[in-house]
Amino acid sequence: MARAILSVLVTVTSLAAASLAAQCDTVFQDGFESSDASGWEVWRPPPCTTWQWQLSGVIDTSYDVAMYDIDLFETSQATIVALHAAGRRVICYLSAGSWESWRPDAGSFPEGVLGNALAPPFADERWLDVRQVAVLGPIVGDRMDLAVSKGCDGVEPDNVDGYANDTGFPISYQDQLVYNRLLAAMAHQRGLSVGLKNDLEQIGDLVASFDWALDEQTSASCCCPSWSAARRCSVSSTWAIRKSSARPSPPSATPG
Repeated sequence: MARAILSVLVTVTSLAAASLAAQCDTVFQDGFESSDASGWEVWRPPPCTTWQWQLSGVIDTSYDVAMYDIDLFETSQATIVALHAAGRRVICYLSAGSWESWRPDAGSFPEGVLGNALAPPFADERWLDVRQVAVLGPIVGDRMDLAVSKGCDGVEPDNVDGYANDTGFPISYQDQLVYNRLLAAMAHQRGLSVGLKNDLEQIGDLVASFDWALDEQTSASCCCPSWSAARRCSVSSTWAIRKSSARPSPPSATPG
């Protein structure tokens, strides 16, 4: 299913310098100090880290930002090497809560863990039964191993809020916490930074496990002022994205 390539999203990177400073003062004041990361050494982005998010197509490496967030499978190792050479940190996107038919490891997922289709425009994906950690853990672990082998500095696991969606499984709030904490632990065991994607309802329970957070929103505001819980927590950075429905699509162009 074709999806739009959002190579430049309206994030903190698109604000004028003065506006950026004002937003940072508002959203990040008295919060987001790095918490104790003893036991692992991972990159933890400071507040208001500039970044570029592109999950499809040939990666445009020209942006002068601190971090790139790109697709794990579709991005070549050469592109990651080039980004590192330019001084960029690289976060690699993977779906940890949905099945994508076009991925090279799609056959590793047994039918028993595949649930309902996601809501449009992502109806070609199916929710995973995250209660089955013994099945999903090794598959996602292999994806994180790929991230390590490609040189990613961290990972962005997507679709980690199944408990709040119509997955076809009776996934509870606690089930989701168990799975998400497992994802964070697996990432840290591999020396990878890990972000909490969209699941901000659970951020109070997951702040000790994740290094940063990312939220897609459809409101006109750039930075989400309602994240009072996030501001009280110790996640080092949180990014808000407006007018975004970006996820990778089945490859239709030469990957970056």
